[in-house]
Amino acid sequence: MVTKKDIAKIAGVSPATVSNFFNGKKKMSTDTQNKILQAASELNYTPDKKSLSDFASRKNIFLVVDDIFNPHYAHILNGMQQAASQHSLFVSMLPIWNNIDEFCNSVIDANPIAIYFAFNRSVLSEFQINLLQSHNIMLFFSWENFEIDFDELTSKAVKYLLDLGHTRIAYLSGLSINSPDNIRYLSYQNALRANNLEFDYDLVIDGVYPYETTAKYGYWSVTSFLKKKVDFTAIIALNDLLAIGAINAITENGLSIPQDVSVIGCDNIMISENSNPPLTTLKISATDMGSQIMFAIIRKLNQPDLEILPIKLQTELIIRKTTGGAKQNTD
Repeated sequence: MVTKKDIAKIAGVSPATVSNFFNGKKKMSTDTQNKILQAASELNYTPDKKSLSDFASRKNIFLVVDDIFNPHYAHILNGMQQAASQHSLFVSMLPIWNNIDEFCNSVIDANPIAIYFAFNRSVLSEFQINLLQSHNIMLFFSWENFEIDFDELTSKAVKYLLDLGHTRIAYLSGLSINSPDNIRYLSYQNALRANNLEFDYDLVIDGVYPYETTAKYGYWSVTSFLKKKVDFTAIIALNDLLAIGAINAITENGLSIPQDVSVIGCDNIMISENSNPPLTTLKISATDMGSQIMFAIIRKLNQPDLEILPIKLQTELIIRKTTGGAKQNTD
């Protein structure tokens, strides 16, 4: 059986330092942490697993987001807290910091039971992930825990627009289209193919670093896109906030929604039905996401060796007032 003394010997540190590292009692340099993690990995050392009864003094679970003002995350938080309250647990929402090393060390000091990152794991390095897990913090990442057929969902939107006469359908990304994690952009391309529409890069409104998915960015990017005089009659946005920003840009440029341009968002956040006009959107229930991820965390606490299978979420195309028949070109 591998002991902390064995790890200390390989890492070149004292057994007390190794013990403090795994118990999260003292801060130490990244170099020292890396040496301990490397030694533990070489020896296949795994910290003691804990059951729910062992977490009596640990009540907190963190929801970590990239934009604390996005209402989508508030819905996830609500779903998580509803489920957590049944087990006397508490959920807090935190924004990710620019300095992720400092963020990880601060999280370790707070000693949560688990963290749900509402974005892809590529934001964190392998070392940072191992560091958090070495302190018995369970980690969950965005879509990894959910089964959502984005191809089918986006294809519904494209087919709906095609039935309305739209063939020039733009995509508003917000995120970089070159990122392999941009699942919704890939589903847009697949949806065009599924509906026998040709992909045209000129119809893609790519994200710009530092990559935002806010209404403000949607307004700015679509304003810039309109200046290019690209022929299009509809936009599908990565989320509702971008779509609402797009609507503002389109109307301020003298065009009408949906007479000149149809707009479809994604997520069905609360303000989407109260936008002007009410937004047609692809519904993915964020509240259900939150409650389901919380139940997965609780199951994992009770059974540490349990494999958490992807959770299937129901989706739906919600038709409101931002979509209509394509404007016919009279030229």
